[in-house]
Amino acid sequence: MTDVLRVLVVDDSAIYRSLVQGCLREIPDVECVGSAPDGRRAIELARELLPDIVLLDVEMPVLDGVEALPELVEVLPEAGIIMVSSLTTKGADVTMQALQLGAWDFVTKPQVKAGEDGFAALREPLERAIDAYRESLDAPSRPEPPRRATAPAKLPEVDIVAVGISTGGPSALAELVPRLPGDLAVPVVVVQHMPPHFTASLADSLDRKSRLVVREANSRQVPCAGDLLIAPGGRHLVIESGPEPYLEFSDAEPVNSFKPSVDVLFESAARAYSGRVLCVVMTGMGSDGLAGAATVRVAGGYCLAQDQASCAVYGMPRAVIEGGQADEVVSLGTLAARIEEIVAAR
Repeated sequence: MTDVLRVLVVDDSAIYRSLVQGCLREIPDVECVGSAPDGRRAIELARELLPDIVLLDVEMPVLDGVEALPELVEVLPEAGIIMVSSLTTKGADVTMQALQLGAWDFVTKPQVKAGEDGFAALREPLERAIDAYRESLDAPSRPEPPRRATAPAKLPEVDIVAVGISTGGPSALAELVPRLPGDLAVPVVVVQHMPPHFTASLADSLDRKSRLVVREANSRQVPCAGDLLIAPGGRHLVIESGPEPYLEFSDAEPVNSFKPSVDVLFESAARAYSGRVLCVVMTGMGSDGLAGAATVRVAGGYCLAQDQASCAVYGMPRAVIEGGQADEVVSLGTLAARIEEIVAAR
């Protein structure tokens, strides 16, 4: 892989381009090789400079980010195109569209109050996105094939499917969710690492493609068969015990640097459903989901991990697999069918 990642910055605001370039100077092994004020100029510079990463503003004159994206993907098929979006409902909707058109990931423009440090607020998510792209380049060229662990004599009873996913999630979910049957006998609850606004847009986008009813989760909601519920960005999703388990939110501190956290969902699901949980760990950076998967399995549940070849970033599944908490390693293309099989075994 390239030792120093070469970055092209695209934004119609000269002030914001300067802010982003300042952030990039603080990130190791990253070099800003050019900047552009609109999508048309970005395409020209992409052909000339061949950057490894394009930081692409969503809303611009002449040619906006979504309009420029297909041609940028064609010019730079191996590059990481990271959308830079405003933290608004409109920005979220357009960003979901961009992710499904081939964008690698997205970061949000920080909303800072007077006296707050906008530089610091942007640098952390920007560095995280770049590190995730770098991690994807570090993946071995020959990933291990999917495998199934020694199957138990009898699959566990499953009353809920809990999914944890991060970088690469929107496009992976867009492949997985439409393949799940509308008559799936248990609810599905998802933690996708995202900020507020974006999870509602993700839910709306998936609902249009799905036979399940896909919604952003609500407080006090009882998950029912046929539901696929996504944790709201910026809040932990907890499943509380009761005559019928129900969903609640927590504003506790981030776990594994994330809020919502996969571990929080998995651990609460294991308690509320007495271990009758199928947890699924999909593409993403870091190890969120490892501790939660262990809790699910100790309580009697089951864990599927996405295989390396079909992950945008292999970090979360790898942590679960190497930690000995994956009962099976499954490709994205066969994941929906395997979930259906395990649920049907109940």
